[in-house]
Amino acid sequence: MVGWVVLNTLIAAQIIHAVNTSIPGWASILITALSTLTVALFGHKLLHAFERWALIPCLAVFFVLVVTFARSSEFTPLLRRGVQRGRHRRRPR
Repeated sequence: MVGWVVLNTLIAAQIIHAVNTSIPGWASILITALSTLTVALFGHKLLHAFERWALIPCLAVFFVLVVTFARSSEFTPLLRRGVQRGRHRRRPR
């Protein structure tokens, strides 16, 4: 369990440092560790309440992206790439 916490903290600190290079590495580790400690101390109720209300804006952004991609001419559905007239393409031998 401790190994996963350390790994996740280091990866999150690297992401914070990559996004904002003015924050030193040790400070991003400290930010991540204190955020993790706060969530651990106040329990899962706070996290679940946040996720319940964060679902609404996330779904809105998801639907906007889907509509935007569906209307653009650059969108190619992944499921139709390998299908041709209802049959799968045969591989050349």
